[in-house]
Amino acid sequence: MSKSDGKIIAIKFNLPIVGDVSGNVSAFTITGEEYLYTDGPNYNGPLQDKSYEISSVVLHPTETNTIQLIIKDTTPFNSVVGILTVVYDQSKGTLTGTSGIVENFEEIFTPNELNEQSNPGIREYVNAIITGTISLLEIEKIKIYETEYISVNISGLIELIHIDDVNP
Repeated sequence: MSKSDGKIIAIKFNLPIVGDVSGNVSAFTITGEEYLYTDGPNYNGPLQDKSYEISSVVLHPTETNTIQLIIKDTTPFNSVVGILTVVYDQSKGTLTGTSGIVENFEEIFTPNELNEQSNPGIREYVNAIITGTISLLEIEKIKIYETEYISVNISGLIELIHIDDVNP
């Protein structure tokens, strides 16, 4: 099995596959784990189970004895952490080889050719310390329930400067 940008899984069989493979989408399930939050610099959050939807099953265009599981664009597995599991349920599928019906199988593997540029969770962050001066504009004494409270209105101004404009 192999993986490209989190959108295709290829499965190579020992013997040739015969017949039409396109009706086997529901026979396959693909699962893995991803972090709950992928928007932070340290991938914060716990791992959660994720299922990846298959849009089609096709014969590989160049590799013999090989099929491809094409993953829907809405659920690519380019953020998977660790292993992927591919399960084929023969009772829902019609895969046939030269030696007969393809039986149930489960394959577990760790994708190792993930294209990091396709991973939406990897981003660059700039840490900044913001300092400023706060001026008290108005102080008002309020007498409530025989206790004195001080109410303060505070305002400030924060200016964001593009990182390319900062002098190193």
